[in-house]
Amino acid sequence: MGSSLDVLSRRHREVLDAFVALLEPLPVVQGVYILAFPPSSEPDAMVRVIILVRERSSAVLAEITALAQQVEKEFDAEVQPDIFATAAFAGLLEAGAPDLAGFASNAVTLIPLRVE
Repeated sequence: MGSSLDVLSRRHREVLDAFVALLEPLPVVQGVYILAFPPSSEPDAMVRVIILVRERSSAVLAEITALAQQVEKEFDAEVQPDIFATAAFAGLLEAGAPDLAGFASNAVTLIPLRVE
């Protein structure tokens, strides 16, 4: 997996840094990645983030969505979290889900996978 955010605009990096800072202390979060990069020439493009969680529940979805909204408000930028249970995500990758094509070679790690 990649590790460079150089393809993102400064604004997108700031938005992602703020979002990751809010996600990192949450014990339920097991990994955070970005797969598709908004072109740096589009400063208002949506930032999509793949978040892996121990268990996907309505409480977890609400908590992460609230954090995304907090960042959106602060930066006036749209943040689109794609929230997956880690085990389900692994199954989708194994099955070759089209939405995740290229994940292994193109994903940028924001929070490395942390599984107990």
